[in-house]
Amino acid sequence: MRRLLYLHGVWLIVLVISGFTFSGGDPIKLIAETNHSTIQFSVPISSGLTRITGKFNTFSIDIDLIDNEITRSRIKAVIQVSSINTGIPARDEDLKTADFFDTEKYPQITFVSDRIEKTESGYIATGQFQMHGVTKTIQLP
Repeated sequence: MRRLLYLHGVWLIVLVISGFTFSGGDPIKLIAETNHSTIQFSVPISSGLTRITGKFNTFSIDIDLIDNEITRSRIKAVIQVSSINTGIPARDEDLKTADFFDTEKYPQITFVSDRIEKTESGYIATGQFQMHGVTKTIQLP
């Protein structure tokens, strides 16, 4: 459990969204095309001397676009934790156990935006991030 709490403190998720499909209705629902998008992470280990990098292979990212204005819209991301891929299968299996993610008890990581703000360098989505039964308010660029 101690190692998992460490992951909570240093967890970094990068959403790279380069493709969306459109579906009708009001608001417009944008759905990330997972073959053109990636959710990656990087975690320092060994007192910061090296990093573990990886990605999640199974996820969904939906944006409800309101009046074609991203700041009035809502983002929801759901990651299937069991799809973790660090390039080392034995480590991935270890990360799925109760010592880390406990995928049987906590199968998903979620983010739901509360607001989206325009900044000088782009946009920031502020919302509720839930992982391993803990919910925190975070900001994602």
